[in-house]
Amino acid sequence: MKRLCFIFFVFLFSSNLNAQNQEFKLVGTNSPYFNKSKAYLYIKSNDYRKVLFVDSTILNDGEFKFSGLASQPASNASMKLVTESKTYYADFVIDTGFNKISFKEENLISNYFRDVDMRSVSNLIKMKLDSVQRKVVSDYRSSHKIDEGAAFSLPKSDNHLIDLEYLKIIGEYPNNYYSLISLYFKSKFASMSEYTDLILKTFDTLSLELKNSEIGQQLVKSKSADAYAILASKEGKLSPIFSTKDDQNQAFTNQSLSGKPYLIVFTATWCVPCQKQLPKLKQIASTYRNQGLKVIYVSLDDDLEKWKKHIKTIPTDWLNVSDRQKGVEGHIAKSFHVTAIPTYFLINAQNMIVYNSDVTDPALLRTEEYIKNELK
Repeated sequence: MKRLCFIFFVFLFSSNLNAQNQEFKLVGTNSPYFNKSKAYLYIKSNDYRKVLFVDSTILNDGEFKFSGLASQPASNASMKLVTESKTYYADFVIDTGFNKISFKEENLISNYFRDVDMRSVSNLIKMKLDSVQRKVVSDYRSSHKIDEGAAFSLPKSDNHLIDLEYLKIIGEYPNNYYSLISLYFKSKFASMSEYTDLILKTFDTLSLELKNSEIGQQLVKSKSADAYAILASKEGKLSPIFSTKDDQNQAFTNQSLSGKPYLIVFTATWCVPCQKQLPKLKQIASTYRNQGLKVIYVSLDDDLEKWKKHIKTIPTDWLNVSDRQKGVEGHIAKSFHVTAIPTYFLINAQNMIVYNSDVTDPALLRTEEYIKNELK
């Protein structure tokens, strides 16, 4: 009976949090400068890729209002203010229920509102997360004397510093839905691939209500699968078995290569480093072909025509396969926990992973050395 009550309790929490069509209201004030501007409100998906809601209004007498229905307790949102001469942008979090926002000229950085004036816990979390990124970028720019506006990329160590600070902040607000959204979004970053266990530990600090929500269950399922794939793709482990289709739309499984050494290459036509390595890869394949080395060329393209055009430029004896999904969303890439390309896996005749490369071997020197040792 106690177990039945517990299950009902969890279901009640999950049902409440996943209830659809919750109302929100957004009341805003603005400086006279923005009067007569047209304001557009956008509510976005958790990964920022889709616009779920859009509405517009004219700013009059320093006030404006929006209302509508949202599918979850908190959502990423943005607003665009269009004046006669310029357009201004703001990103924030909108909660179900009542929200208040204020647009002031003094909060502008160029045409962007930094740290939008919204007094809610969700927006406090967002401000803290955004400030981590800004501080690390600013410190790096200053220490390396990089001019403002000049493009640059942060080193891996600095990106990891940002990731760890993100997780720390999220863990400070275990009851807020935006913490869950932020953890879900951040978990998709390639830089977080080394922190799967830490993501799961952070997730475990969240409230029971958040953990049992739909997005919470998606997150834990995805990261638990990643944790398994990390272990399964290590050197010394048996290679994951996969089935897919080749460029002739014929079924293929790597089980068919049992007893033979083969090199799995994760690549894509849009991957510049992959194309730079292609001549060296062709040379390696040609050199060791007579010793029995096979090459499985796994494309992460979803543009099939572009993929098929590309493989006409590579050796005809390569096994060309694709999940027909862009990026690392395909099941082959997930099985080997591929988070960046190019990546190479050398499988020996006993179906054991003997080498798992990363992007730090651009000349394929270590890759070739492992092939040599395996084919001795």
